[in-house]
Amino acid sequence: MKRREFVAALAVAPATGLAASAAGAAEATRVPAAAPPPAGPSSPRAAAPGDAALADLLVRMRCAPGGGWAAWLYSGTLVVRPEGQVARTVMRIEGFSFNRALARGPGVHDYALDEVGYYCDPATGRPLERWTNPFNGRETRVAHYRSPQQLRFDGASVSAVTALPPGTEFRGEITRFAEVGGLVAVSEDLYVRSPARAATEARPAAPERTFASLATHVSRAEDLARDPAEWLDCTLAYGTMNGFMASLGFDGAPGVQNMRLVGRKVRADALDAVPAWLMDRVRRDHPTFLDVPKG
Repeated sequence: MKRREFVAALAVAPATGLAASAAGAAEATRVPAAAPPPAGPSSPRAAAPGDAALADLLVRMRCAPGGGWAAWLYSGTLVVRPEGQVARTVMRIEGFSFNRALARGPGVHDYALDEVGYYCDPATGRPLERWTNPFNGRETRVAHYRSPQQLRFDGASVSAVTALPPGTEFRGEITRFAEVGGLVAVSEDLYVRSPARAATEARPAAPERTFASLATHVSRAEDLARDPAEWLDCTLAYGTMNGFMASLGFDGAPGVQNMRLVGRKVRADALDAVPAWLMDRVRRDHPTFLDVPKG
């Protein structure tokens, strides 16, 4: 499922909207051996009694049993709101991902995800190549994405596997979000502040940005009561509260963009529900993406 633009701030993946090379993506999706979490703002808080069960529950809902790969299919919209103006839905989003988690100890899991997504015309549902910002009339090239990432789930906390750029703030939380009508919801929420970046010969300056990635996983309580070694059906509601990505053409203006998605977990070899046009586009843009297992 994505995720998602905040991965650029974590320095664990290319910036969302920039395709990774086949070799780089394969390397990024390998799950490394357990290592101490990085120091600084991204370090998880001390675990509380019962926290280990939260990470175990999230992994069970999000991933395949036994450290296998699962796929997520997702669809949704991109909503933008410049400061002081009324929000608009400006694009559709279509994509899918593969993920897995490897247990490293009680309540500790190394998590790997590789996803692709496309920003699409709301009317046709097909990928855009150029887009005119309805708020300021600026035309930009649309930046679709492939975004590998690695995280560690440790009890009720989430941390980045690799060291973060200086000045980056990161906090990740796992919560048992709600139980209603026979459903159980578990959330994984990530909050990031990326510092402003001065221009260099290799890249332009970038303003400070904030990111919030809010993922809510939902399964039936009766399914959760079964053997954890069995496949567990799960759906996803996902939203972001991010500053504008550069490809939207707001030129550093304040405001919020919300990637609003719904998704469903399926077996990694059961991708019949992926639209034919999306499979064709992925094969063209990212020939190695469909190679599972990864790494």
